This record gives sequence, structure tokens and C-alpha cells, in this order.
Amino acid sequence: MFAMSDTKKIGTGLLFLGVLFLFLGVMLFFDRGLLALGNILFLTGFAFLSGPMRTYEFFMRRKMWRGSACFLGGIMLVMLGYVITGMALEVWGFLNLFASFLRCWWRRPWRRTRLRPGATRPRMLRSGTARRRRGRRARATPPPRALRP
Repeated sequence: MFAMSDTKKIGTGLLFLGVLFLFLGVMLFFDRGLLALGNILFLTGFAFLSGPMRTYEFFMRRKMWRGSACFLGGIMLVMLGYVITGMALEVWGFLNLFASFLRCWWRRPWRRTRLRPGATRPRMLRSGTARRRRGRRARATPPPRALRP
């Protein structure tokens, strides 16, 4: 296996607790206290996992400024009491910040077929090269239709 430092273990626990409190806050009709606590725990866990300097660099990147502003602004709105507006803004910022990570995470199970031997990619995600690798010949044009009398 791999060794994990204590700060990464703490960060993983805080991140998990943050997601749990956010989930409970949404399930309990947008409870302001649970959502604020979940946001604080999520940010703290993220900082413990990646380190304070890398967290700062992640949120302050020029090309991600809209996502960072929406995410952090949503957290502030939740703490000020505008829960539904803050959560909507926070979700929008989260999707803008973590879109590339989520895309990689979505494709991961199909890359690791040894873990799931029966797994196949959906037909629309298959490429011609994948068909050739499996031994099928990819056709450049569709086969001609039979002539009808």
C-alpha cells in the first residue's frame, strides 16, 4: 500500500465530515448551522490535504477566478443567513472549480477494467481506436442498404 502522513489523514477526515455536514444540512431543509459547519470543515480538510500554499494558489488562479468568487461568496452568504441563494452560488462555483477533476473522476472506472472485468464503456463514448484494439475492424462508411424491389 502507500503511507499517508498524519496531516493527510486529518485532512481526509475533515473533508469527509464537511461533506457529511453539508449533506445533512441540505437534507434537514437547508439548516444554516450545519451548512456553515460543513463549509468550514470542507475548506479546512482541503487545506490539510493539499497544503496551505497550494490551497491558496488553487483558489487564486487567474483562469478560475469566477469559480473561486462564486464558491467563496456562496460560503459567505450561507454564513450570513441567505442559505438557498448561498448554496446555489456555492454549487455553481464548485462545478466551475472542480469541473476538470470531475471529468477525470467520471472516466476513471472505464479506464480501470481490471477492477471491474464486466465493465464496458457506453456506446457513445467508444472511439474507433478502441474498437480496433478489441479486434474489430472499424468501417469508414456504413454498409450499403439492400435494394428494395
